[in-house]
Amino acid sequence: MTAAEVAAALRERQSAAPGAEASRERRERERAEHARLLDEGQAEILADLRAIGIDVPSLWHLAAGDGASGAVFEVLLRHLGGAHPDLIVEGLGDAMAGPQARPYWAELRALLASTERDVVRDQTVLILGSCAQRAQYDDLLEMVADEGLGDSRIFLLGPLNRIGNRIEAGRGRAVVGRFANHPELGVEAARILAGRGRRG
Repeated sequence: MTAAEVAAALRERQSAAPGAEASRERRERERAEHARLLDEGQAEILADLRAIGIDVPSLWHLAAGDGASGAVFEVLLRHLGGAHPDLIVEGLGDAMAGPQARPYWAELRALLASTERDVVRDQTVLILGSCAQRAQYDDLLEMVADEGLGDSRIFLLGPLNRIGNRIEAGRGRAVVGRFANHPELGVEAARILAGRGRRG
């Protein structure tokens, strides 16, 4: 038998196995339900984007581009702290991360201070870390010292290292080094110190 014939025979045997059809139908139902929840979760955001002339089939079409800016960013920012499913909030974070978030630093910090949702906190910290520059370095230091932010502070270590080292050789590395044995941040701190951390 050829490899293709062996694969076809294996697929046929698996299809004939007891419960295979029921299992396949269950997976299809789960996929359909997941898609329905995503559609519902982003419907209001997409409607608000259409109202300002941005017609995209999903939030991830924004995230796939150069990121949201201007009026688009403001729409997404209004929704970031909203009652959306976690996956939608993650999609918002992807679309908002980058230098276009810099003018909204104060609003993002205010959201970070007020949210009680882990996913909103994580995505807000991710966005802040992605747009930080030298002017925001003291804010980054304040946030990374805030134990209340939990492991979302991982997203700050790379920017702290990068910006700190530009301010003064070794400054960022010294800050990251303080977290080398931290229970939540230690693994990422060690990666950065070894030159393998996530880019910040």
